Amino acid sequence: MPYLYGLDIGGTKFALAFAELDGNKLKVVNRIERPSPTDTGHMSVSRQVIEMTRELIMRTGVNPADAYGYGISSCGPFISGVSIDHPPNLKARGIVPVVAPIRDQLDICPAKVLLANDANAAALAQFMFRPENWEEVRHLIYSTVSSGIGFGAVHDGRLIVGKNGNALECGHNTVAAPDYFYTYDLAIPRQCGCGRFGCLEAYASGNSIRDIAREILYGMNPSKLHEHWNSFISGGTFNFDRINTRDVFEAARSGDQVSQNVVDGAVDTMALVLGHLIHTFDPQAIVIGGGVSSQGENYFGPLRERVNALPGLQEGVYMGPTTLGYDIGTLAPFSLLLDPSQRYEYNLSY
Repeated sequence: MPYLYGLDIGGTKFALAFAELDGNKLKVVNRIERPSPTDTGHMSVSRQVIEMTRELIMRTGVNPADAYGYGISSCGPFISGVSIDHPPNLKARGIVPVVAPIRDQLDICPAKVLLANDANAAALAQFMFRPENWEEVRHLIYSTVSSGIGFGAVHDGRLIVGKNGNALECGHNTVAAPDYFYTYDLAIPRQCGCGRFGCLEAYASGNSIRDIAREILYGMNPSKLHEHWNSFISGGTFNFDRINTRDVFEAARSGDQVSQNVVDGAVDTMALVLGHLIHTFDPQAIVIGGGVSSQGENYFGPLRERVNALPGLQEGVYMGPTTLGYDIGTLAPFSLLLDPSQRYEYNLSY
């Protein structure tokens, strides 16, 4: 029975899983998580990955050198599909090698270690582990909307990768600032975590929704705030640092106009980029994961409405949450090692 290792490198945590493959059924039997390293050294990522892998070897008794493959999904951007180039979402600085240290220190055949952008790998996982009633779906776009925004696309059953593995970095497409930025006299264009200005991610990611709401509310008199925020006021002072993205959505549902403006702005800018992608790829489905997708129809309802109001080719396009839920992050690196011409089933038993 083939054994596989699947690693996800993220800005908050690293997760490494071990799976068994029986025909077209993947059984994930072990998994460990560790907080992302805080060391800024360029070898900090590979050092932690090696430590985690050796721990999983002790648990499973299977050396990666003897496994079918070692798949890696990671935040980018990449250089030649083997290293991360000055990652904005990791503490490590400079060019961060990933594939070579894992391959060399664990003595794995080079062809068995595969690295892909996390959103690209998730797009492939959504395609390969698609539900049975999606058998005819061969063109789809995946987006993760969380601390940042990432995209991936499968076209005619094949993942679009690009020359360095950086295809569909549309979270850094430039968009116009939402109208409410003028109402509240906010800086235009807004700076993104990547250092550029006016990126989609700067207006529509989970972190941006939270940060923009904090910025607006911080400048308001507590007595003028909507009643939703009463529990955030202590001694006449508004504790804006406690606000998270979920709070902003809840406040919008409660009638807070500030929060509604921020949510509407995030939805509008996201809809614009999705409209561009529909025109570019003519997909059958647009699937969204990440923390913001947990808002369900409070997010997807307005998003569909905005996209459908755009002139274009969106008729008949499925638009909704990933069918894999939170499992998509675990499955993404494994999908890089599987046959894309097959549809797979999975089971998590760790």
